[in-house]
Amino acid sequence: MENALSDIKAVANETRAHIMTVEHKVETVQTNARSLQSWIQSLDGTQADINQRQGLLNHKSKGHEDRLLEG
Repeated sequence: MENALSDIKAVANETRAHIMTVEHKVETVQTNARSLQSWIQSLDGTQADINQRQGLLNHKSKGHEDRLLEG
């Protein structure tokens, strides 16, 4: 009976250790997900800035072409 109880306690301790490991891994994944989300948002901002600059360049280029055609 004592051996069975000892075995149960050992399994319970191992299970607790595994649960703590999994919890730590979950926290790590959540932290990484937040970092990736921030990075993606910064890329979205960068892409919007690139698009805006490209639009300005296209507008300036079009104006330059128009002046060349007029002259």
